[in-house]
Amino acid sequence: MADEQVLEARAEEAAASASVHLDPAMAEGNALTQGLEPEHASSPATMLAHSVPDTTVVFGRVIPANIYVVVFGALAILTIIEVILAEILPESVFFRTPLLVVMSLAKAVLVMLYYMHLKEDNKLFAAAIILPLLIGVVSCMFLLAVPSTGYGPGR
Repeated sequence: MADEQVLEARAEEAAASASVHLDPAMAEGNALTQGLEPEHASSPATMLAHSVPDTTVVFGRVIPANIYVVVFGALAILTIIEVILAEILPESVFFRTPLLVVMSLAKAVLVMLYYMHLKEDNKLFAAAIILPLLIGVVSCMFLLAVPSTGYGPGR
């Protein structure tokens, strides 16, 4: 039921943005609309094609904020949790560092997907980001395999 309401609200927003009136006096002086075919002419409706809805659905719940505010809130919460864990957990706890690294990676993924708009981009860009990370992980594994005393003679 809530999903239907969200879809109806988004359809109304799309219809409202498509009905934006373009002032003819402004259109005459607009370099983008002069000399172009009608399908390439610039209008406010086409310029505002990337509008952000005012509601976001997270785990089936409708949040009355756009996606960028929700992601900002998630990043803030993750940062607060990271700081608290780094201060509370002693360094001797074996899962402290991996936990903090995973949380940092989650924040990096959120930033890349939403603020860098990689969610809408070609998947080739994702491969261009993931491939160097995989190479770095494999390199770190090789470095961890080297004994701390080295491979010198007499060891």
